[in-house]
Amino acid sequence: MPYHAFFAQDDWKVTPKLTVNAGIRYELDMGTYEKHDRLSFFDPSLPNPAASGQPGALRFLGSGQGREGRRNLFDNASGWGPRLGLAYQITPKTVVRAGAGIFYATIKAPGLNGANNGFTNSPSWSSGDNGVTPAFLWDQGFPAWQAPPFINPGFGAGFGVPWYGAAETGKLPNTASWNLALSRVLPNNFVIDATYTGSKGTHLASDRVNIMQIDPKYAYLGTLLNKPIDDPAVVALGFTPPFPNFKQLMGGNATLGQSLRPFPQYTGVTTGGMMNHSGNSTYHAMILKATKRFSGGMTLLASYTWSKLLTDADSSEPWIAGVVGAGNGAGSAQNQFNRKNEKSYGVLDLPQMFKLTGSYDLPFGPGRKMLTNGMLGRIIGGWNLSSFLFYQSGYPMGVTDTAYQNNLKAGNPRPNVLTNDWRAPTAGTNFDPSADSFYNIAAFQRRTNPAIDPFGNAPRFDGATRSFRTFRTNIAVAKAFEIREKMHADLRLDVFDLFNQKTWSNPTSDLSSNQFGVITNANGNRNMQLGLKFVF
Repeated sequence: MPYHAFFAQDDWKVTPKLTVNAGIRYELDMGTYEKHDRLSFFDPSLPNPAASGQPGALRFLGSGQGREGRRNLFDNASGWGPRLGLAYQITPKTVVRAGAGIFYATIKAPGLNGANNGFTNSPSWSSGDNGVTPAFLWDQGFPAWQAPPFINPGFGAGFGVPWYGAAETGKLPNTASWNLALSRVLPNNFVIDATYTGSKGTHLASDRVNIMQIDPKYAYLGTLLNKPIDDPAVVALGFTPPFPNFKQLMGGNATLGQSLRPFPQYTGVTTGGMMNHSGNSTYHAMILKATKRFSGGMTLLASYTWSKLLTDADSSEPWIAGVVGAGNGAGSAQNQFNRKNEKSYGVLDLPQMFKLTGSYDLPFGPGRKMLTNGMLGRIIGGWNLSSFLFYQSGYPMGVTDTAYQNNLKAGNPRPNVLTNDWRAPTAGTNFDPSADSFYNIAAFQRRTNPAIDPFGNAPRFDGATRSFRTFRTNIAVAKAFEIREKMHADLRLDVFDLFNQKTWSNPTSDLSSNQFGVITNANGNRNMQLGLKFVF
């Protein structure tokens, strides 16, 4: 997948106090192709010969009979990314800066799973009586089998296929970003910065799309959706197979529900993950930063961020929404026909974060202010103390109810909620997992009738209910020992999580579990390491 980018930029000093930086970047992400044109793709409008002409079949890239005469799996994607920045010196010690730009990401389609449908074959043979007689004899060669390619639009019918839509996959994910910052120099080498920054993500990779969900208008059928298409109860309601050979093609999957899916000749048509670029996000943050430049043996850097992230596309990589933060929220939309309800706080939304790093050289020993000579100065001199303090808010929590089934082949079901405050009260001053539940079960209402209530109103993630905050303090003590010219030793002691401030793990968040709201673990343990290094 070749990628090209071209850019031009210029700095313009408009006045002695005003500098403008302007630039433009052009991104060109070439459509995927394979060296020998062994790629195929799903066309939702092409009649499928394996399903009596039902719309939805494969097309094959490359040249020759039955092929498309082109090589790219999806169209080339391109975009213009303008950038503009300025800096204005209000006073000799005060500067205001502003900037904005559009930035693009490359198209990702990891593995291109299924894009080689029709171009591979993995035959296997087995003994019909558990090895009493051989599957085949080596001296007679392999049994007859058909080598690919299989240039047949109906290939794969009865199974699942991916949908690499050119119009969708060929859109470059982009982020429009802007910021405004004010910097002020203070006495004693301190610099204070206050920054507002924001961004809007568009065409982001999203796995929320679920093309094959059954229309919610059929939710009233309940478990009847799981009955065979020729079941008397199904027939009595007037339902018929979507095409003549439906039962023959789909076998045990030839149910009423399958017949009502958009492409009933396939068990699945996947468009999520990195293949679909329908996601959006917004981010706003206020950042305060204080910096003490090195003087008197000391440096300090402190920063505080107050932010908010909203998105419907934070789970194209399953390890993000499925592992990080609340540990859930990945997968298809709860309701494909109402995807706006997937917008919520992002799984990585951390509204408050504070960091402090510092380093101090003790003022003793050669080259320092005190005890510059003598044995005592050599012993207590050359020491450095450093520290890193870290605090962050908890991640937004999400609750599911996996035992509830609306039979619509939809995403993970969520319950109804009666309030946005899902936390249960604690019996004592502090949370005790042996006595307290994280969730207030009265805040949720389980659904029992999919005909009346097929989808819950709970958000994917609730910003008002978050995992426990994290506090960490790390310190280091180090000393350099000069042994002789061109040889010295470095001694360093690191202490991680100095105060052993544990963070409770996430609770069980499946409402159908008898462990709902229970926390069984904690993160964070004090660790120390001592190192000695010789340099010569």
